[in-house]
Order: sequence, then structure tokens, then C-alpha cells
Amino acid sequence: MLNLSRRSIVKMMSDLEEITEKLSQWTDCKGAIVYGADGNFCSGGDLSMAKKINNPLSGYAMNIYIGHVINKFKRLPIITVAYIEGAGAIGGGAELTTVCDYRLMCNAVDTTAIGFVHSKMGIVPAGGSTGMLVSIVGARKTLDLLLESRMLRAAEAMDLGLIDGTVATMADAEAWLSHKIKTDVNVIRAIKSTVMCYDDSPETVRMMESRIFAPLWGGTAHNAALEQHLKHNK
Repeated sequence: MLNLSRRSIVKMMSDLEEITEKLSQWTDCKGAIVYGADGNFCSGGDLSMAKKINNPLSGYAMNIYIGHVINKFKRLPIITVAYIEGAGAIGGGAELTTVCDYRLMCNAVDTTAIGFVHSKMGIVPAGGSTGMLVSIVGARKTLDLLLESRMLRAAEAMDLGLIDGTVATMADAEAWLSHKIKTDVNVIRAIKSTVMCYDDSPETVRMMESRIFAPLWGGTAHNAALEQHLKHNK
């Protein structure tokens, strides 16, 4: 299980890169669950940090780095699950769920949600996550999710195909994953690697997203949103 603390997105990506490197060397690993610290998955970027580096050049560099890390994680030959609990997966946290093979939402409370709230912040998703979202729910639904910036509860997220199920506890999430990884470790890793062969030029897509993202980061709409602390407004 991968525990990602509620720190700046850059620090979180640094931690994820370190964990990914360790997992890449663990040849007996079949699967992993990504979850957040203190009972919350991930609320995205740190607004105070965003204000300090709110210019297109920094936005481009950050985007390239995030894309590099999440692509390495996505291409691990193991089965990955995002366990979304607490306040849920918001902004950058929602992006992180798209990197996983599956997404489960905790149904212990009815306030847990997932939201691609980027347009409220005057930006678009980073690191290739728009392309991954398209591969999960399709282009039309992705367009709606990004334009509307709504927070989705479990039932609606399930209807859209954005999550793969609901569970009550982490133990339930572990049991759910265990059903996917019953077979031999080499077979599982071969299946995952084969499926990843059919990604549609992920490097090209990430570079295109970076060029689109950069001018928005530190732009008029983004700065206005940072001043109004819009990210968590429902």
C-alpha cells in the first residue's frame, strides 16, 4: 500500500517517484493500493505553493516533472488501485486516480467525492491525466467533467465509469484487489505490460498537454482563482 501525505504536489510527486523506483525493483509484487494520509486521499496542490511559482515557465517545468513521475508509475507491471476516502480526490488528487488501473471509493461517509475542479482554478489537468481520463470515461464525458468542475459522489462516479466500485474499509479494498491478482505473478505482470503496449503515444500526449497547460498557469484566470481560494468551493 502506498501512503501519500497531504503535502505540496511537488513533494508528493517526489515521494511517488521514490516509491515507484522501489516497486520497479520488487519483482514479486503483484499489486498496490494508493491511499492518503489521515483518512483523506488527496486534495491536490498547495495553494500557497502555487502562488509562489505562478508563471508559465514554472508551470511547464512542473507539468513535465509530474508527467514523468506518473508515467513511470502507470507503466509499472503491477495492478494498481486508488482508494478514495475522506474528503476525496480533488484537482491534482483526481488526476492521480487516473494513473491507477482501478479506482475504489469509500462509502463509509456520503461526503467522499472526486472532482476535476481545474477550470475553477483557471487551468487544465497536468501530466497527461486528461488523456488518461479520456481512456477511462471517453472524450465526451471528459469534456463534461472538465467544463463543469463538479464534485461527484460515488453513485454518479460509478454511473460515469469513473470509479470501479465502492467499499467500506481499506480491508475491503485489499480484498477487492486480491480477486484481481490471484494468478501467478509473472502472468499478472505480463498482462499489465502487454496492455500498456497499446497506450496511444503517451509521451507525445503529455508534451502536448504541457504546452497547453503552461500559459494558463499564472494566467489571469488562475491568479484570480488563487486569490479567491476557489478550489474547494462546491
